[in-house]
Amino acid sequence: GFTVDLLTRRDFSPVDSSRIPCILGVLGATLFTVVTAETDSTVVAMVAMCGAVFSLYVNVAAAWTLAAAAAADNYVASLAGIKGFGGYVGAALAPTFTGFLTQVTHSFELALLIGASTGVLAACCFWFGVRRPISDADLADQPVTAGQSHFKTAPITGRDTPRPSRPG
Repeated sequence: GFTVDLLTRRDFSPVDSSRIPCILGVLGATLFTVVTAETDSTVVAMVAMCGAVFSLYVNVAAAWTLAAAAAADNYVASLAGIKGFGGYVGAALAPTFTGFLTQVTHSFELALLIGASTGVLAACCFWFGVRRPISDADLADQPVTAGQSHFKTAPITGRDTPRPSRPG
């Protein structure tokens, strides 16, 4: 959060002030993960894993603000939900995949390097995929595809919703 606020105060756009820490956090975690995979020293591996976790927390904090900066007001929760769902799927599959690779290769090295490569992919998604805020006009111009609704819901403000009457 501190980095996002600092970049915003230095006249970066809301999207860029969130996107840049996301990219740097993921690339930092990638670098530390490669060091962990390639070192023979237990101490260096532990320090590198701490650096990877720290870098991922920089990314996570900025990624939540990125959802608010990139999405139109009535789509922020949907974008954050999609992000959360992707994280949960990754968190569920990663241990299984890591365990399988470790059992086959008798080493964590390949699993760590594959994890690091997904970090590079994530940084590219943040760099190339998130360039500017998504507006209502951007969403209105999109054709409806399978699984989407033809109906657009209005945001609920609390004043517009009728209150149920109480019996008695």
